[in-house]
Amino acid sequence: MGVLALLVTVSWLRRFETAGATGKRIIYFVIFAVSWTAGKSLVQPRIDRLVLASSIEGELLKNVTYVALKEHEPDTYKRVLDKLEVDIKAGAIAEAAYASMGREFGIVLEKRLPITSDAAAIAFMKVKTEQIKVLFDRGGDTCYLGLHPELVQDQAKLYSRFSPALEDAGYVAMAQVIRDARLQPMAAVTDAQIDETGVIDSLQLEPDVWADVANMDAPKADLALRRRDCEIWLRLQEAVLKLTEDRAGAFVRYQFAHA
Repeated sequence: MGVLALLVTVSWLRRFETAGATGKRIIYFVIFAVSWTAGKSLVQPRIDRLVLASSIEGELLKNVTYVALKEHEPDTYKRVLDKLEVDIKAGAIAEAAYASMGREFGIVLEKRLPITSDAAAIAFMKVKTEQIKVLFDRGGDTCYLGLHPELVQDQAKLYSRFSPALEDAGYVAMAQVIRDARLQPMAAVTDAQIDETGVIDSLQLEPDVWADVANMDAPKADLALRRRDCEIWLRLQEAVLKLTEDRAGAFVRYQFAHA
């Protein structure tokens, strides 16, 4: 930035050839100061955005989730990466640009969870259950927002409440979902298959709990009702995760197929 300011200064000094030595020095420092300030406020942000945009992929690929996305969902990866770079170059706040990419990534998960392996589905649900527990224990309705990410503007802020270990576990689980959906896909679980396996009876939940489970799709505005949804969801998933892998995996995948 100093070089740019110096070039501007020299250019302007040529217009003051008749000024005395003292006058030139004063003019030099004034023009240099103005050029430096203007450069910092106008040019530097653009340079910073270009540098960030050019290095963004390297940063993303430090995360196992985006590595899996690039390898197994290349079209989606390229589309969201291109949009991320364009948004940043256009001046979007990095956090907002990342949030936009996160929403795209969520769409991929919704499609792949129903057909991923049982092991991947279970691993994902274990981490998600732990995350919702953390949010539930913090009070408020953050756990409800965790169950309904479409309601969250800044998902990064929501998930920053997790420990680094839990956050990393989430990335690993998501990467496994994407990878297994491509390398060892399974057919989505149907209503008939759920009935045949007897999973519902195996969960041994009380009738009033099942009634609340059936009501979870209804939007909730009241804090108490939102927290009740979180409590019921946790009870359901904890019961599911106690089943054998084939039954638990089938039920988890079924849930996401009908989410």
